[in-house]
Amino acid sequence: MALTLLIEQAKQIGNGKHKELNQLNEWKINIQEQFLSKRDSFDQADNNEIDPDKIATNAYNDSIDSNPPNANNIMKYIIDINRYYLELALNEVLSDFRLSPMIGMSTEIKDPDRFKESFKQLLLDRTNMYQKIVECKNIFNTAAKESCINLIKTRLGCQSRCPGCGTKCDNTEINHTKHYSSHHLGGVFYGWRIQGTNQLYQPRQKYFLERTPEWFDDLEQKSKTGDLCNDSKPPAEQRRAWMAVRHAWIKRYSTDGMEDLEKYDEKFYPAIESVSADFEPEWDYSQL
Repeated sequence: MALTLLIEQAKQIGNGKHKELNQLNEWKINIQEQFLSKRDSFDQADNNEIDPDKIATNAYNDSIDSNPPNANNIMKYIIDINRYYLELALNEVLSDFRLSPMIGMSTEIKDPDRFKESFKQLLLDRTNMYQKIVECKNIFNTAAKESCINLIKTRLGCQSRCPGCGTKCDNTEINHTKHYSSHHLGGVFYGWRIQGTNQLYQPRQKYFLERTPEWFDDLEQKSKTGDLCNDSKPPAEQRRAWMAVRHAWIKRYSTDGMEDLEKYDEKFYPAIESVSADFEPEWDYSQL
């Protein structure tokens, strides 16, 4: 009975994850091997975990096209779309990564006396053991994230942003000279101003042709044959997103003279309460 009680206590302390304290090194080696294996799989050219088109679609759907509007994601999308893409891709990769179960405690005790002595030592050193486990896991997580981030940046490709609306270039070809984006945003989300100044530039077509020719073809094509080329208003999901974050976004551009409308036409703009002017998005990772 006493031995059974000891075993149950050991399971509680170790959360059923490992044997005696001296087996901690085996666990360290185990996760190191898993990390190396995962890193090798990341390096394969046919890695399908990071699909730029899928990330682009999910980024737009989870933010601008969210309904009810997800203000946090909307702000991420328009503030720093490259960071948002990276965050989504990293979450997707790490969600598929799981450590195999740690070494479990065997219920077969071949040497009860030796086990009792080892267990006593485990009780004495459990705090130090826990700290070592945390340290080991932190080192592993940091290394895994660094490996993921470097690969993801490569797979997501060009980080150029449309000078008119701020959306990300979706061209993943290496050394391309022409940018394009699947989803351009209404100008209110970015300002339509000469880069580095507060001056408006008219006509916009001339600006793109002279200042950012690498974006000109995409914008010219979409202005003539795009889904909404004959519509003077942004698509419905963008109008909905705007209503959800307009107070926070207007404050960001208030020094440029941006002001909110006194009233919106409810036939086109849903009556959605905006987040506060001081709203700041919460990122999943403090540093990327």
